[in-house]
Amino acid sequence: MPRRRSRNAKNDRRRRFLRYIALGAAAVAVVVLGLMVGFVAAAVRGLPALSGLEPDPALTSFIYDCNGELVTEVAGWENRIPVDLSEVPEHLVDAFIAMEDVRFWHHPGIDIGGILRAAYRNIMKASIREGASTITQQFVRNAFGLGFERTWTRKLQEIILALQIERKYTKEEILEMYLNQIYFGHSAYGVQAAAHLYFGKDVSELTLEESALICGIAANANIYSPYVNADRALARRNLCLDQMTRYGMITPEEAERAKAVPLQLAGIPDETYPAPHFVDYVLEYLLDRYDAETVYRGGLKVYTTIDMTLQKHLEDAMHEILDPALPLYDENGERLEQPEFAAVFMDPETGAIRAMVGGREHKKKLELNRAVPPRGTWEG
Repeated sequence: MPRRRSRNAKNDRRRRFLRYIALGAAAVAVVVLGLMVGFVAAAVRGLPALSGLEPDPALTSFIYDCNGELVTEVAGWENRIPVDLSEVPEHLVDAFIAMEDVRFWHHPGIDIGGILRAAYRNIMKASIREGASTITQQFVRNAFGLGFERTWTRKLQEIILALQIERKYTKEEILEMYLNQIYFGHSAYGVQAAAHLYFGKDVSELTLEESALICGIAANANIYSPYVNADRALARRNLCLDQMTRYGMITPEEAERAKAVPLQLAGIPDETYPAPHFVDYVLEYLLDRYDAETVYRGGLKVYTTIDMTLQKHLEDAMHEILDPALPLYDENGERLEQPEFAAVFMDPETGAIRAMVGGREHKKKLELNRAVPPRGTWEG
């Protein structure tokens, strides 16, 4: 009997011990679950509402002459020209898929395998160093200003929004918004503005090697812009071509031919613009009636009365007559005090402005225009 009671006592102690372990584990699980719920709730609180998922990017405005021909773009601090996905060449789309998100057409907005691999590495390093961001996540980060802070909260916000975006839009719509959102350096946003900036052509006209270069710039325009470092830009272009070959988008022969093409750029555009005093006059007219956000970022199409043929004749006559007789600079490049010049050609029947020169030089936007009173009030 004593031996049986001893055995029962040992079993009771074992059961109590196991019960304590189970209770402790349950308590830890509740605490962890509470922390996770709090973490998720904190992340969700900072998200834009589903109704706010429509991005509102800045759009470049345009000024046209009396014949409907483009005079100049008005980009403000962002040069963004939207383009339909149907106008983007297939090899440019393939380049971004190969470099940024090869499973784009198949995942639901996030790459589970990539996230698990990145999470494992981040846990081992006790920090957020790898992101495994899909194209959808990159679009979300740029469109909604989530920033690049490497925290678990921001990453969770990015994931939630990416899943919402994928439910709301088709893959083609997401890709189109993404390609119109990317920053390519030198104030250019979107592949159309990038094509103009680097190659002076429409995005639909880009060749394979040009598409690969533009794709390579997107990773970090401050590092990979060919206007900043041509060697790095070419190395990045060639890496993109290798990735496209790896995934069967182009043949090795096509990649080698593209790599052999030397870098040919349009050159950074001049900060000046045609008919500068007239364009300034139009901008002042618009700024009197709309806010700067609308004028510079609203995608306006402004049709004016200027005749660019007459404008050129006026500018040429001014320089041919005045520059030899009254030069503005001496032999050392120092500015001289010389008479100024201003003129306006107007249609005598309608009063429409056909040409305008507001000074012998134009150094910066919205500078003194001697052809009109300050904050001109004429109807152009």
